[in-house]
Amino acid sequence: MFKRDTEPSIATLEAICKGMGMTLPQFFDTENEMGLSDEQRRLVSQWARLSSRKRRIVSDMVDVLNENVQ
Repeated sequence: MFKRDTEPSIATLEAICKGMGMTLPQFFDTENEMGLSDEQRRLVSQWARLSSRKRRIVSDMVDVLNENVQ
């Protein structure tokens, strides 16, 4: 996805949301009707400004951090 500059799949978006501690509806909630915390809104805002390469790095890091979390 990141190397080809394509749109992420729903599964990829769900994995990103899980790593950020939010649901998919919260991710798309531009009016904050879902009640995102300030920290979550900040992360989503910063994510939007990252290059595709940096998004891949962050996504990989979140995957590693979540490996032992259940």
